[in-house]
Amino acid sequence: MIKSYTNRTMIVIGAFLMALLILVIGDITSGVATQLLIPNLLSSSAAAEDTISLWTTAITPLLFIGWYAINRNQSQFRLYMPFPRQKVLSRYLFSWLLGALAIIIIWLIGLLSQAFTVTTVWHNTNGLWLLAFLIGFGFQGMSEEIVCRGYLQGKLTQSIGPKTAIIISSLFFAAIHGANNGVTLIALFNLVLFALLMALVRDFTQNLWLCGAFHSAWNFVQGPVLGVHVSGTYPSANILLSQGIAHHTWANGGDFGIEGSLVCSVIYIIMIAGVIYWHKRQQA
Repeated sequence: MIKSYTNRTMIVIGAFLMALLILVIGDITSGVATQLLIPNLLSSSAAAEDTISLWTTAITPLLFIGWYAINRNQSQFRLYMPFPRQKVLSRYLFSWLLGALAIIIIWLIGLLSQAFTVTTVWHNTNGLWLLAFLIGFGFQGMSEEIVCRGYLQGKLTQSIGPKTAIIISSLFFAAIHGANNGVTLIALFNLVLFALLMALVRDFTQNLWLCGAFHSAWNFVQGPVLGVHVSGTYPSANILLSQGIAHHTWANGGDFGIEGSLVCSVIYIIMIAGVIYWHKRQQA
């Protein structure tokens, strides 16, 4: 019994360290690529730097998933990386629209509560940047899902069971964002809630397309579209610029962005309850 417990503990630690290593190498690769490419661009800008950084975040996770596909049998690969081939486009778009709608609702509540001052920053030249950000956040969101809800949650589910895997992978996701600018206790709590939402979707549907789509839309609409901080980072605003008003952090989340707001906490809890309710209805 002790030996079995020790083996499971080592598997958990190994999976945790592997997931962390993938993310660290991805960040280093992204940083190096950005520094190498920016000086060679004809027009260097914050938008160009942000775009390159987002696009290159996909390199390490994609190489990892390719290596994993080659070195594991199909059943084990599907357990860790569930990418079903049925109705990929329609399900991806559906989840993407849900993610976009959810963050817009949170932003609208903040706007109606006078937690933001909003200005329009759109220019015709922003169209190509907006497309580049759309693709870039698609890479970035899916990359994090591959590591956290794909490899880590899948590995832990196999070794210690789904419930513990959901908890550990959610805490891991919050921890890797815990050093971001403007992080607060509410922001950390919300990071756990977001990770829990994605972990439940992954566990209930066995479909990483849904997680990646929701995550990508969530970040893309926050940053380039609405112009708010994304988990404490400052991606270039392309359509609107939403600046938080002091003493309204309950609705705008302060420097962390609306993901650090109490409004976001409530919406997360509603979505988690909705996913659980949907799953129970599916099983009935």
